[in-house]
Amino acid sequence: MNTPEHHSCVDRLHSLEPFIELHHSSLTALDRHCETRPVSANDLVFTEGQADHHHIYLLEGELELSSEYRNSQHSVLAGSAEARHALAHAQPRQATARAIVDSLVLLVDNDALDRQLTWEQLLGYGNLGLQNNNAWATKLRPTWELPAANVIQLFQHLDRLEVESGDIIINQGDAGDYFYIIESGKALVSRELNEGDGESIELAELGAGDGFGEEALLSGNPRNATVSMITDGALRRLSKEHFQILLVAPELNLRTAREAQNLVKAGARWLDVRYPGEYRASRLPNAINIPLHELKTRVGELDPTTLYLCYCDSGRRSSVAEMILTQRGYQAATLDEGTDHLPYPG
Repeated sequence: MNTPEHHSCVDRLHSLEPFIELHHSSLTALDRHCETRPVSANDLVFTEGQADHHHIYLLEGELELSSEYRNSQHSVLAGSAEARHALAHAQPRQATARAIVDSLVLLVDNDALDRQLTWEQLLGYGNLGLQNNNAWATKLRPTWELPAANVIQLFQHLDRLEVESGDIIINQGDAGDYFYIIESGKALVSRELNEGDGESIELAELGAGDGFGEEALLSGNPRNATVSMITDGALRRLSKEHFQILLVAPELNLRTAREAQNLVKAGARWLDVRYPGEYRASRLPNAINIPLHELKTRVGELDPTTLYLCYCDSGRRSSVAEMILTQRGYQAATLDEGTDHLPYPG
């Protein structure tokens, strides 16, 4: 393939799976993880057995997909129903893609996409105390590695504060006590150059969805900047105690692919917690699909005497599903590392 190019891909993403499920702000956040790449006729896009960690979509032209292991071959035309989905996206690749004519493909970073899908479905799950306006939450991108299974608890422990223009939220040099998220309004981050001389520099302006204050909680060091409100607004805050608790990943019933397959043979069921479009494009044999954000309202469809092996692409969303099910008395486990890491049969 030729060198990738970065142009805004947001308009193209709207028509592709699973992006059609995402909020516009999520698509905008994903844009920097997308690249378009021209492919000349007869050039390879990817090869069977290759691991490249991208979702690849056909935007223009025509490709041939072939599998030596399955002894199969077919063509994919841009604009077709198949082209709305990522091409043979299991890792490692279980097919080879070659351009039949000059074509254009879109590459999306797997990890960035999975994080965005997880975040969007978590925001859609149940009552997270977001009241009537959760636009700030769709924009929130935590800067620390918060385990996906703990995100629901994050929102349940957030306090809400009304603030006014000029209010100082955190002071440089103070001990860290809270992590903050801006629900509405704007704030200014500034840093004093030399202690006591009153001279400071402006570092950044923050808006809805931006978080701040986690560095001092993670490091234990004093605050390294001052944050003050530029306008009236509202904040959400999480105490240091809850912050540190939520950083710890919960214990999960993780199962390897071999263990999970043996459990299925013994009567367990696969539970796909991805979006319906992802499920239709690629699913495990006899899996049932209940998207994560619908699990709370549809849990009654499941049998309490059956073990459900929850899965998604990476294990992020399925780990949350396991937690939800076990809290409600169901038997559940998680496919470790998700379907992206299932053994390649070749």
